[in-house]
Amino acid sequence: MTEKKNQETELINRFVKLDSDKAFEELMAMYQDRVFRFGSRMCGHREDAEDVLQETLLSAFRNMNSFRGDGSFQSWLFKIASSACLKKRRKRKHEPDRELSLDQIAEEREDKMPAGSPDGADEPGREAEAGELARRLQQALLDLPAIYRVVIALRDFEGLSTEETARILEISTTAAKVRLHRARTMLKKQVACYDEDKVGEDCL
Repeated sequence: MTEKKNQETELINRFVKLDSDKAFEELMAMYQDRVFRFGSRMCGHREDAEDVLQETLLSAFRNMNSFRGDGSFQSWLFKIASSACLKKRRKRKHEPDRELSLDQIAEEREDKMPAGSPDGADEPGREAEAGELARRLQQALLDLPAIYRVVIALRDFEGLSTEETARILEISTTAAKVRLHRARTMLKKQVACYDEDKVGEDCL
């Protein structure tokens, strides 16, 4: 982590002091995949995620001189991405297509599923269950109100601390904790509703 932080600081200094486009490209290469995944989770639509990534990179390029290093560069960048995501969603008149992939969560929960036979005969069934779980989580996350989706995306998916999440969203740490708890509760309830083939406001 320290090595990455030092590399990050060096690239920022190179860009700011020498106006080096190459330094900026190297810096963004460290984060562009994460920003794209974050955009996908927030927007649920690949084209919107690509727009969010481009808007984030362009805004970071234009405003790099305003980064003072008071907080982490990661927090600063995700604050820009969060703003771009929320603006993108406000512009959409309808809910996006369900394109979000949550395979990672499904894999993490595979150990809770019944074990297959030693010869792997049950593997197709387990894969089907994992795929269905991912689909339900995908739908549940996209159905959360934006203020809850963003906090769970930053905290649980991007692995940011509660303090970083609070700074990005410009709320108190306590408020971030409350929203995260509420988001997780809503997500769990949504998945349970889908298990029972229920939809609507009662699931929130």
